[in-house]
Amino acid sequence: MHDTESPLTIGPMTAEDAEAVAAIETQSFSMPRTAESFLSEMRQDTTCFLVARIAGKVVGHIGLWLIADESHIITLAVHPEHRGRKIGEGLLVAGIAQALSNGAKRITLEVRSSNESAQALYRKYGFVPVALRKGYYQTEKDDGVVMWVDQIDAPHYVQRFQNLRDQLSFDLENSLHGESRAG
Repeated sequence: MHDTESPLTIGPMTAEDAEAVAAIETQSFSMPRTAESFLSEMRQDTTCFLVARIAGKVVGHIGLWLIADESHIITLAVHPEHRGRKIGEGLLVAGIAQALSNGAKRITLEVRSSNESAQALYRKYGFVPVALRKGYYQTEKDDGVVMWVDQIDAPHYVQRFQNLRDQLSFDLENSLHGESRAG
């Protein structure tokens, strides 16, 4: 059941969120991080975790490493009951905004070669495939596609990002109120 009356909020992950985030990881990945690993990584100055909430309940998360002028998205997942509502895109936007505010000039990530919907989302935000890691996802026997977006601090990207973020705000409002289930 979807709570269509409560707005989506995205903010910093707390220690109290670790169990819920780990549960989403378990439902999303064959080699999920544990609550303990999240708690350990949260103590690192170079790591940032954000969570999406509806009615106070954690429904998704994104994790980034922020090192010098580069950011690496290490995890992005949405609870299965809440997929298709643009929450993952909201988390990606929040992650890119966090990277920008920390002075990043580029962002990278790995995604399963079979996960075409995630790749399409990343391409929408300027990520391009730059390498293929054969057998990277060993459990699924799937390759990893390394994707990058560069010059995120350049005026042309900042404007593109702002336009996409504005459109997403409109789409999320409609999606969360049951008018659209696309995305």
